[in-house]
Amino acid sequence: MNSQLDYDFGVLYARPSFLTGFISILDWAGIINTYNESPTAEIADMGAIGNDWIFVGKDIRAAMDKLQADKQIPGNGK
Repeated sequence: MNSQLDYDFGVLYARPSFLTGFISILDWAGIINTYNESPTAEIADMGAIGNDWIFVGKDIRAAMDKLQADKQIPGNGK
């Protein structure tokens, strides 16, 4: 796991840019930000749970890679 940037949190949130952030100062009605919507709550839940499991898999892979790398370091007492 190199950084938090390895993860895609954009499934549920808008992806703002500098320009949309700047324009949002003038957006008193709140019409600029659009969020990812699903036809039903069940479909949204299925997508979110699937995305969660992808992240769990990435975390497990990162832990396994770190463990393997730690085992290969000479002189680490193992």
